[in-house]
Amino acid sequence: MTDWLVEATAAGVLPLVDPGSYSSDGDAYTLAGVSRPAPTGPPVLTSLNPTEFVIGSPSVALHCTGSGFTRDCFISFAGQAERTDYHSDTDVSTFIDTKVWKGADTVAVSVVSQTRGGSKPVEFEIVES
Repeated sequence: MTDWLVEATAAGVLPLVDPGSYSSDGDAYTLAGVSRPAPTGPPVLTSLNPTEFVIGSPSVALHCTGSGFTRDCFISFAGQAERTDYHSDTDVSTFIDTKVWKGADTVAVSVVSQTRGGSKPVEFEIVES
C-alpha cells in the first residue's frame, strides 16, 4: 500500500481516488488521464447579476453566468473590454464604474474568448434615480 492509502485507512477514511492523480488544467481539477474536452465554440452568456444599476450608486460587481468560459475570456461592457476575474468555466466578473454614466442607457454585455470569439450579447440597463 502507498503511504497516502495507509494514512487514510488508519484515519478511518476510504479514499476513492489517489490524491496524487489530480492535476489542474487551469479551469478545473481533473483526474490524470481523464479530461473534459476544451471548448471549441464561443462562450455562451445566459445571465447577468445584477441586470441593472442606478446612476449615482456605488460601483457594482457584475457577474456573468454561462458556459465555455476560460481564462482567456474577458467581459465586453458597452463595447469596451473590461478587466475580468475568472471564477470558473461558468462564472466571470468585472467591476463597473457607475460614475462614468450620466444618463439612462441600455448596453450590450458579452463574454469574449480571445481565440473562440464572443457570446451573443445580453442587455444591461442603466437607470436614472
